[in-house]
Amino acid sequence: MQEVKNNSGWRPVGHCVLLRAFELADKQSKLHLPDQVSLSSASCERQGIVVAIGPDCWNGEREHARAKVGDKVMVTQYAGGVIKGEDGFFYKMIPDHSIYAVLETNNG
Repeated sequence: MQEVKNNSGWRPVGHCVLLRAFELADKQSKLHLPDQVSLSSASCERQGIVVAIGPDCWNGEREHARAKVGDKVMVTQYAGGVIKGEDGFFYKMIPDHSIYAVLETNNG
C-alpha cells in the first residue's frame, strides 16, 4: 500500500474522517462536469481514500476502527460535505459512522 499524506490543509476533529474523493470512473464521456458538480451529484462515486482520522473516531478505540489511513472506503450517499484542499483536490469530511465498506485486496 502506498503512503497517504494529508496535504489538504484540513485536520478532522472529533468523530470526523477526511477522505480524498476518487475520480469518476467514466473518463470516455464527451460530457465534462466540473469537479464540484460531479462530486456532489447523486450519481457520483461514493468512495474515497482515508487521508486523516479525528481523535474521537470509533470512540478512540483504534483497534476496533472500521478503517485506517490509506484504506479505500465506501460511504453513505449523502455523508458529510465536500471541501477543496489547499492542494487543489476535493475532499469529503464525513462522520466515522458513515463508512460502511472497506475495499479488501488480495495480494497473494
